[in-house]
Amino acid sequence: MRFADIMDPAAALRHLRSMHDTLTAGWTQGAAARLASGWPTEPHDMEATCFCLFGAYQRHYTPKTKYLWDLLAAFDDKHDLVGWNDEPERTQTEVLAFIKNVIDAVSNQPVAA
Repeated sequence: MRFADIMDPAAALRHLRSMHDTLTAGWTQGAAARLASGWPTEPHDMEATCFCLFGAYQRHYTPKTKYLWDLLAAFDDKHDLVGWNDEPERTQTEVLAFIKNVIDAVSNQPVAA
């Protein structure tokens, strides 16, 4: 089964690029999202300033991209992206590179006929 058979690649790319932009602006560990004060909050809180990988996914979730988290997990050997994001040695640069790799992979998918 091709990626395009389960999800609209254009919608997935928009979501992934939004996630990348969100994580570029601010990344965190140990909470889905945080306020400027550092307190944890929900990803949909308009005052949130930084997000973990899953928080960025939740922030931009739409029904058209409901399988996107499964796609992201397929790029992680352990299939535990929340744990991966929160590993003490993890960096924002690594998280952004991960998203960029997924963007590149989706960009290279053939268009559905």
